[in-house]
Amino acid sequence: MKLLKDKIALVTGGTRNVGKGIALALGEAGATVYVTGRSIKEKDVKHITDAGGKGIAIVCNHENDDEVRAVFELIEKNEGRLDILVNNAWGGYNRLRNRKAYSGFKWKAPFWKQSIDLWEEMNNVGVRSNYVASVHATQLMLKRQQGLIVNISFYASRKYYGNVIYGVAKAAVDKMTMDMSVELKKE
Repeated sequence: MKLLKDKIALVTGGTRNVGKGIALALGEAGATVYVTGRSIKEKDVKHITDAGGKGIAIVCNHENDDEVRAVFELIEKNEGRLDILVNNAWGGYNRLRNRKAYSGFKWKAPFWKQSIDLWEEMNNVGVRSNYVASVHATQLMLKRQQGLIVNISFYASRKYYGNVIYGVAKAAVDKMTMDMSVELKKE
């Protein structure tokens, strides 16, 4: 039996790595899984459907609040609800993935030698987009008094990992998750 049959899930930034694995696991458990990505295509979610769930691709840049809102409006229109949100979108690796454009970038450079723009890259999508998506998801979930929000973090939130901004972003995700849970328990 599929444990998540008839459940509706959204995995933000689910086109590769951890997000892709989570989306696949949800599909294997029978869920309908909406997956966002900046350049996602239906072929990118085929493995979810092949695994026994239903994969649905939605193009979304999580730096754009209007695009994020549109994702939740589409899910509400198509499904009438959302059961699971996995906030996995992250924008902090642009400099690592595009070394040609950022030839002087060093992950482990001291914070005072890092570009100030790195703060925006890691916190805008890594933290802020989790907050924005959680606001929209909660509004859907509270209508049914049920749901699960998962925010992906990393142990850099608790231990130095070679980049101050990265650690701060991950710690912010942890604190945001904890505080959201306190407020949601009251509902």
